[in-house]
Amino acid sequence: MRKRTEIEAEFAPTDALNSCRSFFLVGIGGAGMSALARMLRHREFSTAGSDAVASLEVERLRGEGTEVHVGHSASALREFVANNPDCALVVTDAIDLSKSPEVAEAKKRGLAIVRRSQALGWLLRPYKVIAVTGTHGKTTTTGLLGAGLIAAGLDPLVVVGAAILDWEGPIREGKGQYAVVEACEAYEAYADINPHIVLLTNLEPDHLDYHGTYENLRDSMVRFVSKIPPNGGLVYCADDRGASEIAELTDVKCLAYGLSEAWLQQTFNKFGFGINASESDAGKLLKLNLPGDHNRMNATGALAAASLLNDDNTVVDLDAVEMGIARFGGAERRLQVLLEGPITVIDDYAHHPSEIAASIQAVKQRYPDRRLVVVYQPHMYSRTLEHITEFPLVLNEADMVVLTDIYPAREAPIPGVSSARIAEGITKPMRYVPSRHLLPRQVKKLIQPGDVVVGMGAGTISEFAPDLIREIERDANPTKKVAVIYGGDSSEREVSILSGNAIARALNSAGYDAELIDVSEC
Repeated sequence: MRKRTEIEAEFAPTDALNSCRSFFLVGIGGAGMSALARMLRHREFSTAGSDAVASLEVERLRGEGTEVHVGHSASALREFVANNPDCALVVTDAIDLSKSPEVAEAKKRGLAIVRRSQALGWLLRPYKVIAVTGTHGKTTTTGLLGAGLIAAGLDPLVVVGAAILDWEGPIREGKGQYAVVEACEAYEAYADINPHIVLLTNLEPDHLDYHGTYENLRDSMVRFVSKIPPNGGLVYCADDRGASEIAELTDVKCLAYGLSEAWLQQTFNKFGFGINASESDAGKLLKLNLPGDHNRMNATGALAAASLLNDDNTVVDLDAVEMGIARFGGAERRLQVLLEGPITVIDDYAHHPSEIAASIQAVKQRYPDRRLVVVYQPHMYSRTLEHITEFPLVLNEADMVVLTDIYPAREAPIPGVSSARIAEGITKPMRYVPSRHLLPRQVKKLIQPGDVVVGMGAGTISEFAPDLIREIERDANPTKKVAVIYGGDSSEREVSILSGNAIARALNSAGYDAELIDVSEC
């Protein structure tokens, strides 16, 4: 995990980028880094990068002309610097600096090493930035606001932390003066952005592996919001205690929004799910493409932020903004329906108890008479420990729960913290499948026509929903099966896993039914 002392000591000042015309991105396949790579290329900077594994995003970048090396090594950076001596190294916060061969090579050559957030903040300097931040809802709210401003003709740059379905990627370039940007509180990445307007969706204890306490997180947010200039403003959710506290602690201009009884009569609370309206006058309800009360709240905040631009010598057609928001198609892995039919399969990023509760409520709202099966992978040991009593409470709102082992991300295991601790509190029908790779096959045995299955979490659970769909389709379209044996317990295990996955993908694309078998699990 990234520490504050490491950020202060290991990274060059952002102004070091002023003399750079080329960038090598370590971890380029992630949504945030791939968006940055595209922004750099669009501005005619030479760009290349590396990532641990091949992925769909890596293939997209290659197809667009970006050189991407699979596997981390110093040689890839050496080759790039040979033709691009004015190079900076950009790293994602998931990269361990002490173990990165690219970082070691960059230090050897005296290259500037910066975080992704620094490079993003540097590129955003020409824009008036509308930063969307908060514990939950950042990605969707950024997309909603971006869609609204696009519909109103403001042509903003939009930078999101996940691919937006309407834009086929995490970035939408624009020629207007505004940039709508997802600003993350993890590792204080937002500190590298100078906001004109901040849209704060909510604030709860999270990322305490970095912040330590909620009070530290709160104070960090206050510092960020305090950067807003006098002609900007803070748009915050008055229904959220954390967001309201931030508004109370800052002296910047504030605009509140919400959906509780105290706010029902506000102009901005006109979004509802499942209700059509022929016009959008104040008090009317527009039907959103996105389900759930939490998305009504997100949409309300987006419209409130757009309205604040009228105080910035910009004339904003709020009717057009409303329609753009209402038509927004959503973000990748945010209640994304991948299969609609007798069995519906949804992929969702929810990994905090509040997010899980909101997602379950939204799915039940959209599919009220169907059995809901939630397949959940906890994310990080520290987060699991922090909310160990809350996870069972929210998961019990599903009709069936399937748990798999914790995705550690950047953390070492914490003794006594496991998915089994969550399982102990589940009162609904429940299955525990420790190996994520066995989930699709095991879940396929449990589900039945009429079920809605949601793969939920922020780690490798993203692979579950597509794999489950293949299992479902396999019954309808039998194919020739091929076993790919990989893994094992030798020192070459990781190499074997990478090779085995590549072979399986190639076989599947050729029409075979390739099944990965890890010999260490047999």
